[in-house]
Amino acid sequence: MPLEALLITFIATLGFWLVLYVISLIIRDASIADVGWGLSPAVVGIILYLVYAPSNTVVLLIYTAVMFWGIRLALHIGSRKIGKPEDWRYQNWREQWSPHFTRTSFYRIFMLQASLSFIMALPLSVVTASGAASSITPLVILGLSVWVLGIAVEVVADIQLRKFLKNRKDKSQIMMSGIWKYSRHPNYFGEVLSWWGIGLAVVGLSYGWLAIVAPLLITYLILFVSGIPLLEQKYLKRADYKKYAERTSSFIPLPPKRSQS
Repeated sequence: MPLEALLITFIATLGFWLVLYVISLIIRDASIADVGWGLSPAVVGIILYLVYAPSNTVVLLIYTAVMFWGIRLALHIGSRKIGKPEDWRYQNWREQWSPHFTRTSFYRIFMLQASLSFIMALPLSVVTASGAASSITPLVILGLSVWVLGIAVEVVADIQLRKFLKNRKDKSQIMMSGIWKYSRHPNYFGEVLSWWGIGLAVVGLSYGWLAIVAPLLITYLILFVSGIPLLEQKYLKRADYKKYAERTSSFIPLPPKRSQS
């Protein structure tokens, strides 16, 4: 496998996160890293496209899938940040790491994110290196179909949640209707599903096994690190959320359990 695509991916990812780190220092808001998480693979995709100008259909489809996921997520998170202070998680870290937050955030937030973002961009490197050898196969069709389903679930979950948060009268209310009736975190389920779709679409290509690392990473992060665990830790102290959790699947959308009387 040509190392050139991997090298460009690495340089583009590192450069992106270095620029974002400098911006975070200027605006004193490290939580812009959340916006960068989606934007980074999208920027890498744009740079790879400008460098290689691929015309192969499979290559363009994978580029589109990754960039659509990244730009949509960045816009979704970014729109929620407008006019708001630094996210509470980063404020806590700012206090914990004081007076060395500037130095510590460089490697514990931005360089860590750069490393993870490089892994998430591996499907782009793989499909770029495969180039003209890429052809539309049943596995590619299956993978892209799974991606579409995952994105659809994620978009619907985000739209329903945004509408609920905008219209609720009691700010302490928790979203429990729509697709959220079947999963406590359907947006995360859709995100993981979409990335497994990308992995499936690329795994049949040369060195495609490298691409599977991306969906494995996003699955691990969401299920065990920064996704569901953080939110569950925040809300499981509430009695209403506990009842919601007792009848509702944590991740995969499933019919609600019947309440025991």
